[in-house]
Amino acid sequence: QKQCGKACPNPHCDGRLYHVPCTGKGGYPATHFWRVTDQVILFQCKGVHDHPRPDVVKTTAAAKQALLDYHRRHRHE
Repeated sequence: QKQCGKACPNPHCDGRLYHVPCTGKGGYPATHFWRVTDQVILFQCKGVHDHPRPDVVKTTAAAKQALLDYHRRHRHE
């Protein structure tokens, strides 16, 4: 939704981006979440997107390590 109203990234298009709600999980949006184990951090998805892939902000290795450290210290059992 942050990209709504921005110019299309395709250089041959003069259109604007608009929001298309995802209904890829039984009529509800596909959901993404981090799954943390003692060894690794996994990024998982429930459902399948029914629209073009959005731009993704890349997570740095330092941010991933900080997330893993946080979850090691704060167990959510």
